[in-house]
Amino acid sequence: MWLIENPWPVVAICIVAALGAVFQWSRNKQGKYLLAALGCLLLTGMTFLIDEAVVTEPERIALHVRELCFSFQRGKTEEARAFFSNSAPELRQLVEQASRMVRVGKDLIVSDIEVKTVGTPPHYTSRFRAKGTVFLKSGASEENYGFQHSQWELLWKQEGGVWRIVKLTRLNPLNQQVMQVFDTSLQ
Repeated sequence: MWLIENPWPVVAICIVAALGAVFQWSRNKQGKYLLAALGCLLLTGMTFLIDEAVVTEPERIALHVRELCFSFQRGKTEEARAFFSNSAPELRQLVEQASRMVRVGKDLIVSDIEVKTVGTPPHYTSRFRAKGTVFLKSGASEENYGFQHSQWELLWKQEGGVWRIVKLTRLNPLNQQVMQVFDTSLQ
């Protein structure tokens, strides 16, 4: 894990140290305390810059989750299939089957993305929620199935320097129980 995966603890420490230095300056009127406060504030800014510049593997996986969801939503089936491993042809076929059965509206929201490391060599699991209007395709027409909530868990494995999905699990967003991918009931 990168030292500042989450920059806020470092920022909080710097701000407290800067406030302490300003307090000392107000009591002693010595310039070194103002310089220390300024240094702490500069370190705070550098922390944010470094956090933006360094993309960790969990952040990369979270970005892939969003790209996958929005590729599917835009109807770019091949782009969505590319996120799945060649060693899991059933998952690649599932994407195609789903794209023939449903269309997701432009109101898609992907949220609550959690990425965790598992195993050695490291693989990652990502758990996230997706919600939006779903349209069921039937021949040349579509039926509005309404605004639907879903939750998913993906297992990512690195293949040739690229993260690919090797396992997909749909979860019930209410009770976290495993569901069939095309199950339409929420228990």
